[in-house]
Amino acid sequence: MRDGTLYHFIYQGEEHKFGSAEHHQLVKAAIRASLEQNPEIADAFRLTYPRPIEHDTGRLENPGTALPGSKFVQILEEIRQELIHAAT
Repeated sequence: MRDGTLYHFIYQGEEHKFGSAEHHQLVKAAIRASLEQNPEIADAFRLTYPRPIEHDTGRLENPGTALPGSKFVQILEEIRQELIHAAT
């Protein structure tokens, strides 16, 4: 931590940097696990295809964010494709 800003976190005993590929993979795994626990939501999400996924919070994105909106959308699109392939 520097000036009150976190740069690293520990998950399952391992240190990860916010914004790293490992951090993004953990976010993806968490979303995937949540959808696995909620099959009705996963199915509804799958059925949103081919509509585009947009990340719009109504505010400008902080340029230093650890998970840019474009990366978050990419993660969601990848998970949606996984759900589509699993259903066929």
